[in-house]
Amino acid sequence: MRNLAAVFAVAAFAGISRATPIPILNYSFESPSAATPFGVSTAIDNWTTYGDVPFDTGGGAQSSGTGIFPNKNPDNTFNFTNADQKQLAYIFTRSSIATNRDGLEQVLSDKYVAGQSYTLSVDVGLAGANPDATDPFSFSLFYFDPANPTARTVVASRTIFNDANTALSKTLLTTVSFSTPLLSADALAIGKEIGVEIYTAQGSDVTATAGNEYDFDNVRLNQTPEPASLGMLSGAALLFLRRRRIG
Repeated sequence: MRNLAAVFAVAAFAGISRATPIPILNYSFESPSAATPFGVSTAIDNWTTYGDVPFDTGGGAQSSGTGIFPNKNPDNTFNFTNADQKQLAYIFTRSSIATNRDGLEQVLSDKYVAGQSYTLSVDVGLAGANPDATDPFSFSLFYFDPANPTARTVVASRTIFNDANTALSKTLLTTVSFSTPLLSADALAIGKEIGVEIYTAQGSDVTATAGNEYDFDNVRLNQTPEPASLGMLSGAALLFLRRRRIG
């Protein structure tokens, strides 16, 4: 019985260890420096921001609905005790433009591969002004199609709220994740570049950029191949035990 348990344990560990990280540029929002006269930067290197009135904190006018800020405050206290590095990102819960939503996205150089599942994770916390329980924070994986570059066809996504179902804090970031289904060879995403998007609700608040917001950090993506079937594991276990008996 111990031998059988060992075989299954080793096989399970091997399946877990096959998860491969996919690089996301500026995943922890360390660039550019957010040490500006405004205390934030609306510019975020490697990410495209959208949705709100442009504002220039240095480096060019960018959407004012999202940006980055230092984790360390002027009084040497820290906003979050488990931030990945020195800076984080923020996003307002609503744009000041009623027809828009605030967000940011990045198209990666990696492409979707058949037989893989993709897991997107992000660490989320609360800012000084708490989002309402009905204010969504959404993050998604889409595929980028050069033939239709403005389309954002979602492969999978998740939305959380500042409610009892998600334990969000002003001092400790909470990791939230989702995984795509295993992608089949005929999935439309196969061979297309992977896109990552983070966004909030469509706007209707004229004071949105002085209002409620989510803070977030450490955006990461892993791909995992199709796990070995239970039948294959059982066969390996039985073969192992048979060899033990013969030996």
